[in-house]
Amino acid sequence: MFKHILFLIVLFVVPQLALADVSVGIQDQLKSSLKVEKFKLDNGLTVIMHEDHTIPMVAYHQWFKVGSHMEKPEQTGLAHFFEHLVFKGTEKYPGEAYEGLINGSGGANNAFTTRDYTGYYTLIPTSRLETIIDIEADRMVNLIFDPVKIDKERGAVKNERLMRYDNNPSGRLYEMLYSTVFKTSPYRWPVIGYMKDLNAAKMADFKEFYQTYYAPNNAVIVVSGSFSSSKVKSWIEEYYGELKPKKIPETKFPKETAQKSRRVNTHKMDLQSARMVLAYKSANAYDPDEYALSMLSDVLAGGETSRLYRALVRKKQLLTSVSSSQLGGKLEGLFGIWASLRPGASRQQVVSGINSEIKKLQKTEVSDDEMERARNSIMLGYTQALKTAAGKARILAYSEIIYEDPTAFFKDLDKYAAVTKADIMRVAKKYLNTSQQSSVAVVPK
Repeated sequence: MFKHILFLIVLFVVPQLALADVSVGIQDQLKSSLKVEKFKLDNGLTVIMHEDHTIPMVAYHQWFKVGSHMEKPEQTGLAHFFEHLVFKGTEKYPGEAYEGLINGSGGANNAFTTRDYTGYYTLIPTSRLETIIDIEADRMVNLIFDPVKIDKERGAVKNERLMRYDNNPSGRLYEMLYSTVFKTSPYRWPVIGYMKDLNAAKMADFKEFYQTYYAPNNAVIVVSGSFSSSKVKSWIEEYYGELKPKKIPETKFPKETAQKSRRVNTHKMDLQSARMVLAYKSANAYDPDEYALSMLSDVLAGGETSRLYRALVRKKQLLTSVSSSQLGGKLEGLFGIWASLRPGASRQQVVSGINSEIKKLQKTEVSDDEMERARNSIMLGYTQALKTAAGKARILAYSEIIYEDPTAFFKDLDKYAAVTKADIMRVAKKYLNTSQQSSVAVVPK
């Protein structure tokens, strides 16, 4: 599961260390240094606290259990739209006043939307914490729906879509990837939504979405940093305690249909050289295979010592870069191999080279060195992410949203340590088959 939290962390090669021998010790150290308290209000609001008085700053995260996969096929983009709309503020705290308070005190704030959840976060001096709690409680239920501001923000979201997806090779590739691999799952549409749906969204659609999913019993609060737990409990009870819970609709999502043959999707753009992804539907966040797939990802394309880097970047010089990822969501999982081609290299050569390395993994066990490097990079990812209050808050929020246990990640080291060479070979055979492969590329016009 940790791959989802650390997809931007650079993995370094560290001295050889057998994680199987030390994982329990590291897990104990993490538990002792990351003491977590969790409680719930009567209205269902989940609150997680971690005190760390290293610096007088606090990371305050408010996440909602709603992402783009909970939208309707003809109403895509609503979850992401609220990531923008919430910052327009309420009558008590207009957007300008909120931003001024954050910036004026030396803090920072932002938000993000995924297919499974939406997160709002603030890094603020401890002295401003009570005010932030008041603001976030207010924004949960009292958002202003001003037609002028909504249309202005609609324009901003549409412009974001144009810049990040329609006219951006990486964004275009990412959008094509999910629509190619998934045909029936709600993961198939982009988080930002389709342009036609953004244009068609009505005031009633925005209000219904907000009134359905923005509720205390559908939210998780994480407070990490320098604060008094007793004061935070008192403030959260004061500002959130009177908010009413809502009945969150139970939705049955269509399971992705089995893929029986290889899929190919190509789009031409103004660029110098091609970029492509070879992808496979894989294990979701709750499948034990996710751990072996994450280690397989590191062996295959996790840095300059990986198999694909040595074979296709250094030796054959077909690529300028290559990476891979195992992304297990609530509903589905996706294993992707990302490649940037050198000018003159053909897509067929690259696919053949990648398939060749995958076949080797399906037939022969990986080496001891490869197993240790994969485990080391994962272990380093934990320590890097837990260095800051914001990093800790993000991990705790993710663990609670997905697993309903903020300390679920403590158990991960043991699960990675339990992965065997046979497991890696098994998942390579199970998931990385040619008939289940999707080849997606953006190429020069």
